[in-house]
Amino acid sequence: MKIAVSSMAFESLDETFDFFGRHPEVYLELGVDLREEEVEAIARRGIPASSLHVPCPFERFMPNMASFDPQALEASIEITKRSLEAAAMCKASVAVLHPGYATDSLLPSDPESRDAFLTEVSGKVPCYILDGASATTSAEYPLSPEYKSYMTQLAKKARLAIAMAKGRGIAMAFENLNPRYPYLCQSPRDIRFLSDSVNDISFCLDIGHLWISSCAHGFDFYAALSSVLETGKVAAVHLSNNSTGGTKFSDDHRHLLEGKVDVKKCLEVILPYRPGILVIEVKGDPTPDVDLLASIVTS
Repeated sequence: MKIAVSSMAFESLDETFDFFGRHPEVYLELGVDLREEEVEAIARRGIPASSLHVPCPFERFMPNMASFDPQALEASIEITKRSLEAAAMCKASVAVLHPGYATDSLLPSDPESRDAFLTEVSGKVPCYILDGASATTSAEYPLSPEYKSYMTQLAKKARLAIAMAKGRGIAMAFENLNPRYPYLCQSPRDIRFLSDSVNDISFCLDIGHLWISSCAHGFDFYAALSSVLETGKVAAVHLSNNSTGGTKFSDDHRHLLEGKVDVKKCLEVILPYRPGILVIEVKGDPTPDVDLLASIVTS
């Protein structure tokens, strides 16, 4: 298993280069925060890349492989194609993709613009909203006809992204998402549906997202972890902690031991399945997280 760190941990290329200069055994996941010139500089530097999070380099919009709009779908394919070119340049073996959304639109990549969009659209469906401030959905939302329709569309169009990646020798890993309106893949049931519907699909298991979904929708977190892992299709795992609990929902990417998630217990469940990449996806210096994860993996 490769231990990797997301670029979200660093505020500059200098920080990135310094960290990987001190940790040559660790891999990099290139994140959506990187600009084209930064991706090129990382490739020139020869930092070993495990994976890339689509869209990277930074794009104005996130791709939406569940859209019924032909123009939005074509734009999503082009965004994904550019990211795969960057992944190939950096020799990443996995591309992580937010699968899609229950809307025909493309969502803004900029977090502030995306939050504003989610606040606007979620305000129109109060029956599905558990917390308006974060656009967090109730357990009823993934059962709605609208949601199921877009999940079916996603299963059909996911093959386009998978084929593009496969042609470059890259695995396209679909990530489980936060329970925010109108995000898809909010539950382990959705991952199992895609696993059963698309033979050659791979997944990125995000434990922070899954924890938030379990808090919002009331399912057992550790049973959900096992359910996703038992597909045998988890290519990468995103590891972070967060402060979600009670009526607070926040994907704040805290260090592994700083939050409500028992990350050590999670790893007891995850490690026997031997996913190819363990990505530390935290904000701030990841050194203590790398040390912790390395000690657990090698024990």
